[in-house]
Amino acid sequence: MDKEKFLELVEKQAQGKTTPQEDQFIFSFYDRLQARDQDVELNPSEFIGIQNRIKANIDSRILKKSTTRLNDFSHIGRIAAAVAILISFTLLIFYAFQKTETVQMLSRNTNEQQKAMVTLTDGTRVYLNSLSEIRFPKKFGADSRMVELDGEAFFEVVPDQDRPFTVISNGVITKVLGTSFNLNASSDKDVVVAVKTGKVEVSELENLSQTVVLVPNQKATFVLDSKKFLVEEADLDFYLDWRNKNISFDLKPLDKVMERIGRMYNVQVNLHGYNGEGCLIKATYVNDNLYSILYGLRNLVEFEYQWLDESTLEINYKGCKN
Repeated sequence: MDKEKFLELVEKQAQGKTTPQEDQFIFSFYDRLQARDQDVELNPSEFIGIQNRIKANIDSRILKKSTTRLNDFSHIGRIAAAVAILISFTLLIFYAFQKTETVQMLSRNTNEQQKAMVTLTDGTRVYLNSLSEIRFPKKFGADSRMVELDGEAFFEVVPDQDRPFTVISNGVITKVLGTSFNLNASSDKDVVVAVKTGKVEVSELENLSQTVVLVPNQKATFVLDSKKFLVEEADLDFYLDWRNKNISFDLKPLDKVMERIGRMYNVQVNLHGYNGEGCLIKATYVNDNLYSILYGLRNLVEFEYQWLDESTLEINYKGCKN
C-alpha cells in the first residue's frame, strides 16, 4: 500500500467508516512499524495535517454523542479506537522522525556583518540576510524538498512538479513548486512572506486548515499574537531592499534612515535623543556590511551605538554635523 492510500485509510478509521478487515490491517501495520519491519516516508506537514484532522473528527464525534444517547457502546468503542489510532499515529511520527535522523543535515548562518548565498542540491538558490540560518538535508528525498529557516531569506526555487519545496519557519509552512519569494521569520517576530514570482501556499504549522495562497506582489503576515494571516498587496522593492548592492538616502531624516537600515540588516534599531527634525541624510553606501554603513554615517552624524543583544542595536544621537 502506498503512502497516500494509507493516510486515507487512517483518516477513514478516525471517521468510523472502516471495515473490521481495514481496522486489522492498520493495527498490524503499526505493530510492524513498532518492530521496525515497516518503513513509511512522511514529511512533517503530512504528519501534522492528518493528526489534526483525526483529532478534529474525534472531538466532533464526542461532542455530538454527548448530546444524544450515552449508552451506545459501539459508538464509544469507535471513539476509543480513534483515540488509540491518534496515539499510535504519534508513535508513527516518532519512529518516522527517528528514521529521518539518519539523513545528513547541513546548515549555514550569518552574523550581523554577513549576508550569504546557498545553492541547494536541486539548484534552488537561497540568499540569506544578516542574522539568519537555514538548515537543509545534504540530499533531498524522492518526494519532497524541505528546509528550515530562522531569520530572513530570498528563495529562487527550481521547479519540480513531483517534489514541492517547503520551508518550515517559526510556526509557518511555506510551500511552492517553482517561484521566488522573500520570507522573514525571526523567532520573536511576525512571519512575513512576500511573493515576487509564481504562486505560494502558506499555512499555520499547527493548523493546516488555515492556509492562504499568494500571487506576485502579495504578502502574507502571520501575526503571532492572534495566530491569523493578514494578506495584503506588497511593495516588493521594500521587501527586497536588503539585496541591493548599494543603499542610497536622498535627504531622508535620521529616524527613517535608521529604520531602513534595521529593515535591511534584519535588526531592531532603537534611536534615542532624536526628535525627528533636521539632520537630513544624503549619501550612498555599499550594502554589504552594517558596520561600514554606521562608520560612514558617523561622517555626517555624531552618535554612539551599542548592541543590547545580537539583533537589537541602540543608537544614542548627539547631533548633526552637516
